[in-house]
Amino acid sequence: VTQDSTLTGGNSDLIYFGSTLTGSTNDLALENSSVEFISNVSGFADLTVDGQVLFNASGDQSVTTQNNQTYKSPVEINSILTVTANDGNEATEETVVMHGISSGSGSLVLTASIAELYTADYITNGSQKYICKNGVRVLGNLSGKTWQATSSVSGVSDIYITDCPLFLDFGSNSFSLNADLTAGDIYFYSGALTVQNSKTIRAAKESNGNGNIALWGTSYSSVDPRYSDSNSRFAYYGYENLVYKAASSFGASLSTSLANITAEGNFYA
Repeated sequence: VTQDSTLTGGNSDLIYFGSTLTGSTNDLALENSSVEFISNVSGFADLTVDGQVLFNASGDQSVTTQNNQTYKSPVEINSILTVTANDGNEATEETVVMHGISSGSGSLVLTASIAELYTADYITNGSQKYICKNGVRVLGNLSGKTWQATSSVSGVSDIYITDCPLFLDFGSNSFSLNADLTAGDIYFYSGALTVQNSKTIRAAKESNGNGNIALWGTSYSSVDPRYSDSNSRFAYYGYENLVYKAASSFGASLSTSLANITAEGNFYA
């Protein structure tokens, strides 16, 4: 595909790519149809898919773009899938937007500046690894959904956000974590998160071991009431420098039962 292209199917149609799909620094949009890829995708600038996507290679599979990737419906992963959005320029930001992983026997490694995960089921039989310098951002969409994965490597978390921040900001929605998760730092702005029994959520960095967890609930106030002057002594130090800030008001709610919450650095709530 050598020029900007849009392929449009009917509601019950399937757009099927039976071999490698290659672009030439152009955009590709796949609309109004389910899509199945059984091999690699590369060479495109932006990739946008409206319908459900099946990644169905028998082994390793990759989707590589120079700019953004947007999946507007859930994907199913049966391969060992590597998703990369990177133009090689440290000054630019590339984003992968997802609306769920419905199921699948495979695993995911996602590399981009930003991953936006809108609340839905994100379920893989294998592990999920995110390498996103400006963070993985869990944003509001659907309520009552689950984030679940399984690592086959002893000592490695099921969901591993490598030395990068995790931002939880999913509004009034509820979301359940049914996996061990490690992120560089964890910032929880809004939403109701349940960490299932025996699971571990951990903030730690490979580079220095430190990792912070910060939560802002509905009653959050930066004012220290022990002082009569106007102050912000209880504010989270460094909030203004974070790459992502709360989209609206704070309202984090964390529910755990026999789960483990570990911050190798500081815990703020």
